[in-house]
Amino acid sequence: MIKLDEVKKRLVQHPLARAVDQLERGHVRIETPFLYPDGASVDVFILDQDPLRPPRLSDLGQTTSWLADVQVKPWLSKKRQRFLDDALKLYGVRQEGGALERQMLGWDDLVDGIVLLGQACVRVSDLVYTTRSSLQSTFSERVEEVVADAAVNYEPDAELPGR
Repeated sequence: MIKLDEVKKRLVQHPLARAVDQLERGHVRIETPFLYPDGASVDVFILDQDPLRPPRLSDLGQTTSWLADVQVKPWLSKKRQRFLDDALKLYGVRQEGGALERQMLGWDDLVDGIVLLGQACVRVSDLVYTTRSSLQSTFSERVEEVVADAAVNYEPDAELPGR
C-alpha cells in the first residue's frame, strides 16, 4: 500500500508536484505543472493495488475524457490513432482502456515517470489541434480524409481528359 508521507518526502520542494494528496481508494494524486490546452492541470496518480507488481503511474483516463469533452475521438481516424501511438511510444506509456499508464521500475523512477507521463498526457491532448473547424473545412477536404482513412489509393485534384 502506498504511504502518502513517503511520496511527499520524495517530492518535497520538487517543482513537479504542486499538490500531493491521497484518494479514498488509496491512490495518490499528484498535481503537476503540465497543462491541457484549456489550462486545466494534468494530474498523475500512483496506483499500487497488487503487492506482487511494482506501482504504476496513471492519468486514470482524464486525458481521454478531456478529449471526449472537446469532441475529439482519436480512435475514429487512422491519422489521429497514429499520432496517439507515436506519442505513447515516445514516452514509454501504454494505453490501458481509456487510461494512460507508465510502469514504475521502483521508487527511484517516480520523478522521471511523472515527467514522462505528464508529457504524454499533454502530447495526446494536442490531438485537439488535428481537428478542422467545420467553418474552415471544405467538402473536398472531408472526402479526402474519409478516402485516406479507407486506405484507398487516389490522386487528389486529378484531371481526367474529356472528349
